[in-house]
Amino acid sequence: MGAWGPAIFSDDTASDVRDEYRDHVGDGMSGVEATDRLLSTWREALEDEDEASVFWLALAATQQRCGRLEDRVRDEALAIIESGSDLSRWSDQPEWAMRRRVVLQDLAAYLHGPQSAPKRIRKRRRFECEWPIGEHLAYRLPSGRYLVLRVAQYHDDRGGRAPIFQLMRWTGSRRPPMWRMRWCRLHPLPDLKLMPESRSLPRTGFVVLPSKGSHFARDKFVSIGNATFKVQDIGPPMPFVMDNQLDEFLESEFGRS
Repeated sequence: MGAWGPAIFSDDTASDVRDEYRDHVGDGMSGVEATDRLLSTWREALEDEDEASVFWLALAATQQRCGRLEDRVRDEALAIIESGSDLSRWSDQPEWAMRRRVVLQDLAAYLHGPQSAPKRIRKRRRFECEWPIGEHLAYRLPSGRYLVLRVAQYHDDRGGRAPIFQLMRWTGSRRPPMWRMRWCRLHPLPDLKLMPESRSLPRTGFVVLPSKGSHFARDKFVSIGNATFKVQDIGPPMPFVMDNQLDEFLESEFGRS
């Protein structure tokens, strides 16, 4: 199981349920609509007894904290606590099972307690990539030289849409004209860290995320043009890099500085 402790939200599934519910409400859904959306998207997971247990407990705790606890959610969570079914997941970890029992008792008391007025949930600030697929960007290195990054695909998650870049085999003291990119090849990432079964697929893509606000530093990325290309498998696994660490990443992985 994806749990790292007996607390309600010391679990990957529980954290995802909490975040998704808050995001839906923050985006303007009512609490009931957010619950319905979760029941739809988590439909298959709910067929698994252990996953369903984590789902309902996390959702009930989240709704109570937000002042939006629904009867149907509360009843499901309390039924799980009363049946003791959730504790079976911890049978091979007696110490954590004992702590989990206390956590569940506290949650039951919390769910039976008074509910506060609905709390305002802020809309998550999401990043939206401003460049279309196929856009080629001249990126200025600390040395003042340039290299070229191509937007190959997008990575979508709750934080928004970020570009998956590929590095072209080109560097220069000035930004290149777009026609130079027609004959440029891709620069693969080192595959020394790949698992044996993944070595047949060279890694070429890496996700870059903004470290501040909702955009990249304008003085570092300059568009030089767009070109259609055949989308290729960028190969697993795919590194994630913050834009303020991109210089270090390009030097360590590609030797570009």
